[in-house]
Amino acid sequence: MRDVSLPEIHQTRHENNTTHRERQATTAVIEQVGNNYNRYESLSTNRTSIEHIYESESIHTNQYELLTNQRESVEHTYEYTEHQSPPSTEPNLSQYQSLTNPSESDIHASTASLQ
Repeated sequence: MRDVSLPEIHQTRHENNTTHRERQATTAVIEQVGNNYNRYESLSTNRTSIEHIYESESIHTNQYELLTNQRESVEHTYEYTEHQSPPSTEPNLSQYQSLTNPSESDIHASTASLQ
């Protein structure tokens, strides 16, 4: 069996894989283009900002107005239903009626067996 020095292997491995990089701060920059705002954000602290730049979708004025109009219609519906009387808290037992009253064939069968 051969003698292997583990500290030498461990030391060599760390020497080959060690790389030093400057720490990079995460930043957010907002750039205005006409009426649209585009947001660029670096999401990594270990890589260059070019590798991790993401552009968010811009919100156009007409999309905002569409969302506002939908919200107003929802509020109107809520106001309309607010004045209605609350639903009855009495249980509806009609679905159980067939269980409490025997059917006609059951009544006939029970009277026939008594005769």
